[in-house]
Amino acid sequence: MEWSSLITKYIAEKTRQGYEASCTPDEIIDFLDFISYFVTVNNPNVNYEEVLNNYLNGSESKSREWNMRMEEFQYFSTVEQLESGLIVPTYKLTSDVPKYGFFDAEEKAYYEKFNSYLTQYMEKHCSKREITTSESLDNDTIQFGERAAATLLMHIWNDKKSRYQSSGNWPCQCNDIKKYLLDMDLASIIELPPIRDELIEFYFTVSERIMELAQNDFNFRMTNFEEEVLAKSNFNLVMEGFPYYWTVNKGQEGIVIERSKNEFQTVGNIYKGIVKKDKLDNPKVLTLIRDLKQIRKK
Repeated sequence: MEWSSLITKYIAEKTRQGYEASCTPDEIIDFLDFISYFVTVNNPNVNYEEVLNNYLNGSESKSREWNMRMEEFQYFSTVEQLESGLIVPTYKLTSDVPKYGFFDAEEKAYYEKFNSYLTQYMEKHCSKREITTSESLDNDTIQFGERAAATLLMHIWNDKKSRYQSSGNWPCQCNDIKKYLLDMDLASIIELPPIRDELIEFYFTVSERIMELAQNDFNFRMTNFEEEVLAKSNFNLVMEGFPYYWTVNKGQEGIVIERSKNEFQTVGNIYKGIVKKDKLDNPKVLTLIRDLKQIRKK
């Protein structure tokens, strides 16, 4: 393996498995020293600090994407070093979920052993990623958190309602989220599992989590796509405690919330470009936020 591949793998897996996404240079150097005893690397007699500097300043920490409009490749950092010295993934860092189906028995055993040592190192040396509470949030971040959470709530409500309607358990005319969820819990009235209180709690919890994560991150992105390392980590943190709320509909691969584009994207097939895009500040979302705030005041 190449040293650069080991660094990328460490940062990606650390983030993907729910550990703190940032790394210090000393941490990465220590990992390289640890893992070198268990894997075969090219050019084993190296200076780890020099390896890391070359990685951060070279092409190994960049991704290449074809720009059709400009008809040229563009390069983006997948990993960057902050002024504080911390090394962090960007939203361009991707990672394949470990799959061994295309490997022969020897290759499979090798990669399973490597991932085992990688996991052992992280369990011993790394802290789980947590959402820190900020005393002051700017207004734009607050609005983004509210709108993103309200959009998620509306998506979950529509999904649950549609499933019940498909099975004949929910009246087809009862589609108004304010009337049949916020003003009354229709589910409990027609002897289905109650959902009102839990969904309201979901909104206020998730909105605060998104605000905290998005503070100072104008490019904030969250998705349930496994290969998007940092965005999926954001999704996992935001949805922690609510996994049973999230289901993927037939013909739908997942969702993306993107702050810089002010969008909620429902992805049918990302490779075929089947993506439905809705603005986070559409009138239905803003009305729902207003109604939810009225509930909190009561």
